[in-house]
Amino acid sequence: MKTRTGMVLALLCLFSGCATAPADSEIWTMAVSDTANLYYIPATDWKSKQNDIISRLDITYVTEAGRPAVCNISFFGKTKMPEQITAVSFEGDGKIYPLHDVRVLVSRPEKNERRITSAVSIDDLKDALNAESLVLSVVLDKGAFVCGPPKEFVGYKDQFLAKIRE
Repeated sequence: MKTRTGMVLALLCLFSGCATAPADSEIWTMAVSDTANLYYIPATDWKSKQNDIISRLDITYVTEAGRPAVCNISFFGKTKMPEQITAVSFEGDGKIYPLHDVRVLVSRPEKNERRITSAVSIDDLKDALNAESLVLSVVLDKGAFVCGPPKEFVGYKDQFLAKIRE
């Protein structure tokens, strides 16, 4: 219970501005307990060449044993969003790193928007972020598409990998 309360307070501080705000090109880092840190990779827009859908990805990781990283993704399109998001994964260097426990957080059909949350093991996330050719793969009820990361994500992932090695 103590850890959960600390986590809630840390997230409130993070999103209300209590934490020291980094420059626009930096990831967020803060202590959430004596033994755990929170790392937040800010949202970046991953674009698809197959359709008009933009995938806005942010990643949160708390350094507690066995705890997965949380990947939140908002999907925006110019046309109606598909009803079902069946699978989401990172793919890099010929390997697939699936996101688990995919749940819809927000669905706004009138705005062609859907937001999901998911989990990925920290080992899979590190391996995916170390890949030379990283993409986000999304399987829908009516097809699939792949999104590539924007340039600023490369800086974020490098910072994240360096910080979790410290």
